Amino acid sequence: MKNPEFLSQYTTRTGRLAHVLKTSDAEIKGYFDESTQYWNEIQEKLTKHGAKERMGPERLQILYACIRSLKPNIMVETGVAGGSTSYMILSAMQKNGKGDLTSIDIDNPIWHDHQNYQVGWLVTEELRKNWNLVIEDSKKELPVLVKSLKQIDIFFHDSDHSYEHMMFEFNTVWPFLSSDKIILADDINLNSSFVKFSSQHKLHFEKFYGFGVAKNKLTE
Repeated sequence: MKNPEFLSQYTTRTGRLAHVLKTSDAEIKGYFDESTQYWNEIQEKLTKHGAKERMGPERLQILYACIRSLKPNIMVETGVAGGSTSYMILSAMQKNGKGDLTSIDIDNPIWHDHQNYQVGWLVTEELRKNWNLVIEDSKKELPVLVKSLKQIDIFFHDSDHSYEHMMFEFNTVWPFLSSDKIILADDINLNSSFVKFSSQHKLHFEKFYGFGVAKNKLTE
């Protein structure tokens, strides 16, 4: 908390997320509290296998709260690695009582934290009932997937964080997003793609420690 920018992001996060999602501060705070259980479950499994989580709890809380609040039916995620984000999304969907997630990732050796590693290994069998994991490059698979789904409620980017690739993914899913036009993305501080795309399409967006939430502008 010695970082002033992080402190500012942390202390204002509840109100800013509530505003962009068009809900109450109390609801968002409740989702933040609720997500602690799943963060602890992830940590227990990581510790057991001698692995480490690369994504902090603050960003996973934002992701979880978005899914709980928006209650998507169909969601697409790019970038899985061990599966902490998929775990959070699917846990939120389970709480919602609805929702299916399709995740795309390559089996990249750099993510192999232990010898039994598999993409998405953190995700439990129970949560996999509503999960379709596709091992493929999103440049090849994402256009095919969104055409087959026809419409998606939320898109979450967490794969290759280059400007070109992020813009490719945003532009690919844009015509298939439902009316709320919800895009979530991690590591948006690495380049200007998220801010530029959101501004071009007149989306209301907020940044939370490098995690972005964009949505159609609110009706005043």
